Amino acid sequence: MLYWEKTKNGLPHSLPLPQIAVDLLEETPVNEFGFYYPHRSDPQRHAIYTSPNKWCAVFAEEAGIERFTPRDLRRTWKTLAGRAGISKEMRDRLQNHVERSDVSARHYDRYDYLRERRAAISQWNAFMVKVLAGEIDNKVVSLAS
Repeated sequence: MLYWEKTKNGLPHSLPLPQIAVDLLEETPVNEFGFYYPHRSDPQRHAIYTSPNKWCAVFAEEAGIERFTPRDLRRTWKTLAGRAGISKEMRDRLQNHVERSDVSARHYDRYDYLRERRAAISQWNAFMVKVLAGEIDNKVVSLAS
């Protein structure tokens, strides 16, 4: 489970990880301070928030593909998760997209939907396992806008 105490919308957010991500993290070494992605000049701190943009640019250049950003990855995930059968409401919840105009949800609904979010992530995991096994065509969307 990933957890952020405060996010862009000012609210805390947690994200259950699919098993395939957990497996990758278990294979990924951390530095001596326990960070997967340490700050490049201070290994005792985590990488700064602009680092994912830089990582995407470096990866695209090294792979010889069109440059993309983390926003492109979020858009691609939202599209593919729809193809995996995850409802738009649940995709929005997983991406912490709160409907500000929904007074009921904003002021009264304090349920965290963790059980439902975990089920959706399990569904996503099953979809990705099939994609990686070649059972589902993975050429469905472009990363670039």
